[in-house]
Amino acid sequence: THGRGDGPRGTPTVDGNLVYCEGGEGSLSCLKADSGEAVWSAHLIEDFGGGTMSGEGVLQLGEGRPQLNAALRISDADFGWLLPRFGAQGWSDAEMRWSLLERANADIDMRLSSISLAALPIDALSGRLRLIDGVLEIPDVQAQLLGGTASGRVLAEGGQLTPLINIEAQFADLSMAAPLTALYGRALLEARLSGTAIWRARGASAAAMMAASNADLQFEIDAGRLGFVDLAGLRAALLDETRSGAAAPLVAQFAEPDTVGFTRGVGLLQSRAGRVNNATAEFIFDAPYGDARLNLNIDAVSRQLVAGMQFFPEPYKPIYVQVCGDVMRP
Repeated sequence: THGRGDGPRGTPTVDGNLVYCEGGEGSLSCLKADSGEAVWSAHLIEDFGGGTMSGEGVLQLGEGRPQLNAALRISDADFGWLLPRFGAQGWSDAEMRWSLLERANADIDMRLSSISLAALPIDALSGRLRLIDGVLEIPDVQAQLLGGTASGRVLAEGGQLTPLINIEAQFADLSMAAPLTALYGRALLEARLSGTAIWRARGASAAAMMAASNADLQFEIDAGRLGFVDLAGLRAALLDETRSGAAAPLVAQFAEPDTVGFTRGVGLLQSRAGRVNNATAEFIFDAPYGDARLNLNIDAVSRQLVAGMQFFPEPYKPIYVQVCGDVMRP
């Protein structure tokens, strides 16, 4: 009925009592050979972000694990399905083994273009992937994203090993306006970031991995603008000596986002066992705001956030603003 013919485009693969087959429009299924019962199924376009892939390689079969040597080109795909999901009950505690990592050894030259990782668009990414005995390593990843560049190293373990992910990266001139707008509906920060980041986590489930994750981030922020609340109006109201009453209605009155210029910012973040207990950023704002300091605490397991920013529009007369709640909906 669709003019493309019925049935799959590739020969089914048999592994013991399991049969793997691909349909003509992207469906991928695993069936029991003796009964036809479905073990699992997925859709390469709907579940794995679509896109196109091309390449060539050699699969060597013999004693031990198969060896795949290949060059792959992927474009216009969303790899957001790789990320763990935070549901109504929090991070999943279902066991994960990343068993695919132990099925074969591989040496793959990857070139990706116009892809995304959920809300993060990536213009280009390249690297050489090496997979040996359940350990995956990409020693030199190069990426172009958010108007800047990033490079680093990726290490992952799975199969018989408890899943582990370790990422070390350096980044320069990343514009944060677009991803923040995608997450929060407004460009909270219009500036470019440069710095270094390390993230490491190990666990047999997404919940265990988040609870054991450690991270270190250091960054510098070029001159830009911070979009939060109408600080000019809020400052004037707070300095009005005739004003009295509760703070909540006053803050709500000036909650519409405004932007405040700053000349420079620096910051660091340290996370241990899934909790950010040491995160600070300092800004030098345009007149009349002077300096400002941001302190941040995040529980990655519950995704709860407590952030406070202190402004000094006048010496010894700070304005302190606190934001708390779910990190995605504070």
